This record gives sequence, C-alpha cells and structure tokens, in this order.
Amino acid sequence: MPSVDKKNGGVSPTPANTDRGFLRFGAFTVDLNRHGLFMGSTRIHLTSKPFETLVVLMEHRGTTVQKQQLMDAVWKDSFVTEDSLVKAIREIRRALDDEKGNPKFIQTVPGEGYRFIAEVTSMNEQIGHASAPTDVSEKETEASSAPTVVTPPSHAPRRRLFAVAAAVLVLIGIISVSPQLVTAK
Repeated sequence: MPSVDKKNGGVSPTPANTDRGFLRFGAFTVDLNRHGLFMGSTRIHLTSKPFETLVVLMEHRGTTVQKQQLMDAVWKDSFVTEDSLVKAIREIRRALDDEKGNPKFIQTVPGEGYRFIAEVTSMNEQIGHASAPTDVSEKETEASSAPTVVTPPSHAPRRRLFAVAAAVLVLIGIISVSPQLVTAK
C-alpha cells in the first residue's frame, strides 16, 4: 500500500516498503523495481510520469483517485495543470490498448478522477523472480535475443505525411517562381 503524504493529504506513489516486487493485471506485469510494464517478456514503452500514474491507480484499485491526489502524488512539488494528467492517462490507455468509452483497466469518473477497475495480483520479489520478465540490461540477454520493446501507436506517420506534403508545396512554389527569376536576369 502507498505511504500517506501528510503534507499534501494525498498519496505517494512509493510505498514505505522498498521491496516492491510485481503487480499483475490482465496480460500485463508491472515490475515496480525496474519501472517496467511488460506483456509476457515484451517490455511495453511507457514514460516515467504515466508509469507512476498507473502504479498509483493500481495501488488504489477499485477506488476513485481524485485528479488532484494523482497530480500531487506523481508530480510532487512541481506545478502542473490537469492537462499533464490527461496526457499521462492517454499514454497509459494507448500502451494498454484500453478505450475510454469501454474501459478494461482505467475508468474515468467524470468530475472526480480515475479508477483502476481490473483485478490486480501483487507478488513479492521471491515469488516474482521465477516468472518475472527477463531483465533487458543483462549482457547475455542483449547478445542472444534482446526482448522486443513495443511502442504504442503514435501520430508520427501523420506528421511525416504532413511534412512531405509541405515540402512538395514548397518545391512547387520554387519551381513556379524560378522561371520568373531567370527571365528577370
């Protein structure tokens, strides 16, 4: 269970116990010691703040965590707007292939916050090691068969298409102006 942050009256994403182990839900495993989200032995890309947000929600599974409590726990002494939390939740949902309208893991509670709704199994270090995902930092693992890192779908293809279209328009503009420049000389 997370520790209580008396200063903010909220929750801290780090429990008082430093041996954190693993949390499992659905096809996913969260390695709390290595800050990793895994599906089987495949690491799923999730940046730091969304990862911490996911952990806080999982540690309070079944209960609504207020938006301000989440922001206080994850961003601590930093000033952030609610938009930062919304972006973190969006990244988590993308990584978990979860839908806002039909959630399997994170439910939005309008006007209040978020609730982790999936069944979560907590495992300690000793139990977790036998079935834990392979550590990506081990030299043997890297040399033989490095685990696949899955990056959630992004909007990069659309950005590339926009950049190519803009470049084509610039080229057309240059080509249409260049005969005028040649005749002006």
